[in-house]
Amino acid sequence: MPPDLMAVTKAIDIDKDIRRESLEPSPVIFQERVERKFDVRVTVVGTTKATAKIFCARVSIKPDTVDWRPYQVEQDIWTIASLPPRTLDHMMRFHEAAALHFATYDFIIASPPSLLSSPSSSSTTSSLCKRPTDKDTNDKDNDSVDDDGEHVFLECNPAGNWMWLENMFPLHYNVTDAIVDMIMG
Repeated sequence: MPPDLMAVTKAIDIDKDIRRESLEPSPVIFQERVERKFDVRVTVVGTTKATAKIFCARVSIKPDTVDWRPYQVEQDIWTIASLPPRTLDHMMRFHEAAALHFATYDFIIASPPSLLSSPSSSSTTSSLCKRPTDKDTNDKDNDSVDDDGEHVFLECNPAGNWMWLENMFPLHYNVTDAIVDMIMG
């Protein structure tokens, strides 16, 4: 879908911008704003950790930008990323429990101090993508906070888009072939 035709996430002041009675007939999701360093899009093709193909890219946009999707086709804001083992485990446990064959996952890498830094919020955070480095990613102490910041789960979309990333990174983000391989068994 062309970015100018999509509904995007917007920042609001719930007390000033929304009439509460107008919310009853409409499904809506509100989330506290998390100040970001960057965002991550993960695409999973397959049903289990052992067989799934996982693609991960990070997007760097201005910190005050609420939604990266209007800028998704700008090639210079995307880079390939990788998944630490702990995040892969958490994400794939959810993926398997939901019986998904395909999904995209979105995360924000929060700028300190995060809104989610209290101990009671640990169930809503997940360690996700780090820039590929020579550092061993099998570090057992890997948690929801790493050198990049706190990794905050936003959503899982079982019909998420990926084609623009495949067009940018055909050797690293080849989701089409992964889907064909999965279907052909």
